[in-house]
Amino acid sequence: MKNPVCFVLLSLAIGLQPLCAQESYLLKIQPKAGTEYRFINNVNISVISGDEAVMSTNMAQNIVSKITASSATEVSMTEKVEKIKGSSTSMGRTFDFDTSNPTAGNPTMNAQMEQLVGKEMVSRFKPNGLFIAGNNPFEGMAGGSGSASDFRNITGGVRFLDEAIKIGESWTVVDTIQNQGMTTIAHTTWTLQEIKDNLAILSSKGTGNIAGHPPMLPDGKVEGSMNTTGSATIELHSGICRESTQRMEAKMNMSYSGQTQQLTSVTETEVKLVN
Repeated sequence: MKNPVCFVLLSLAIGLQPLCAQESYLLKIQPKAGTEYRFINNVNISVISGDEAVMSTNMAQNIVSKITASSATEVSMTEKVEKIKGSSTSMGRTFDFDTSNPTAGNPTMNAQMEQLVGKEMVSRFKPNGLFIAGNNPFEGMAGGSGSASDFRNITGGVRFLDEAIKIGESWTVVDTIQNQGMTTIAHTTWTLQEIKDNLAILSSKGTGNIAGHPPMLPDGKVEGSMNTTGSATIELHSGICRESTQRMEAKMNMSYSGQTQQLTSVTETEVKLVN
């Protein structure tokens, strides 16, 4: 004869299984058309050769993103830099720049930064963040990139899966970025760490390779590798990034005019939604 206690306990365990099953979450960009989002993007860059500091730059950009159309298959958006402020140090000299107060900073640096202010970028992308089409007025400018369109403030640089994921699950994206004669192939793995207050908390780790010929050194060649770590906080209902961080360390060999120089660069980026 079967033990009635065991039968009851087994029935309860089976009956509670659906209640214990972990929930899945579909992350996607689904903002309302006409909505404007304002971000502050802080970037700190330092470059070292051996024990010697080559250059450092810190810069804060105020950026406005406006959703012009939004559907289940595509989102359209404009982005515009409103102002830039920061400083750059090279060869023992420091140059300040502030586009909202041009007379206070270095005229040359202010002129370069003013090229970036007020120009409107238009882009269309899928709800997972994958770029479809658009224009980039910064292509060809110093530091401008023609193929980094997947990396926008509104998503914190994240590209989502097309399927729901559970807490603790990960996914990997591969990006090819061409910027000023340099090509970077990056592999980034994102992990859903937790869901808190209707926000998805993500972390990332990545590796990549860098190669190319920088335009300021026609006979030069750069080869190297990089490692990245990062985080992002994403609104579940809209897919919009509240804040994100990334730290990238790159080690490179630069050859030019028969010489070889070893460089280490560290780039730290922080994006925050301010409205």
